[in-house]
Amino acid sequence: LDVHCSYSHHNAVAGHPPLTEEQRAAHPPLTLAAARDYGDGAGLYLNCLSSAVMAALPRGESLTPAQVVAYEVSGEKHASARALYDCVLPLLAQPSRVYAHEWKLGDVVVWDNLRSAHAPTWFDASSHTRTMWRTTFA
Repeated sequence: LDVHCSYSHHNAVAGHPPLTEEQRAAHPPLTLAAARDYGDGAGLYLNCLSSAVMAALPRGESLTPAQVVAYEVSGEKHASARALYDCVLPLLAQPSRVYAHEWKLGDVVVWDNLRSAHAPTWFDASSHTRTMWRTTFA
């Protein structure tokens, strides 16, 4: 199974402005295996939960150029991506697999984007400020 991803699609999902033509050229749509072994002995990791995923199709099948543009503009997902989420998310959301941080002043949380499904939870933005810093280790 392959997932078809796009930075433009991610921006549409997140409500960000569309990419310029130069940005789209620098970040073209990608096709990735839905699960990948990074060779670290820890097994397979899912590549299928990103907001950039537009579709999840059998290896060798692809979206048409018109479908890619439509999903990038609308932020909608192909039925295959929604079906995959509906299958995978309930497994990942089991209480034994969820870590919810109880924040205290001065806390820092670090996670590996490749090896964890993560998302912010709701907070009262009128009373609190959310600051997020990104650091990339190579």
